[in-house]
Amino acid sequence: MGNRKWCVHSSSTILSDSLENVVTNAGGESDDICTIGDAFFYVTQFEYKFTCVGYGEETEECSQNNIVCAGFDSGYKVFGSEAEMASLLITASGQADHMYPDCPNGQ
Repeated sequence: MGNRKWCVHSSSTILSDSLENVVTNAGGESDDICTIGDAFFYVTQFEYKFTCVGYGEETEECSQNNIVCAGFDSGYKVFGSEAEMASLLITASGQADHMYPDCPNGQ
C-alpha cells in the first residue's frame, strides 16, 4: 500500500485495514491517506495536506470547529462510521487541493 511509505511523521498513523477497505470499496483511493490526531491528511512524498475530514471513534463527539465530521448522534456532531468518514474522504480527494469543500476553517 502506498501510504505505508509516506506516513512517516512521528504522529501520523496509516489507515486501519477495515477503514482502508471501506474507502477502497466505496470507490476511493486510500493509499495516500494518513491520520494525525483527529483529522485525515493526504500525503505526498513532500507534504501532508489537511483534508478537513475528522477522524475518531464513531460515536465520539466532534467538538472541533476546524474539521468536518460525518455523523450525528442524539443531536451532537460525532466522527461517524467508517462508511460516513469514507464518503467525506472521497469528496475531499476529488478536489484539486484534497480538502473537503465545506471546510469550516477555510484553509
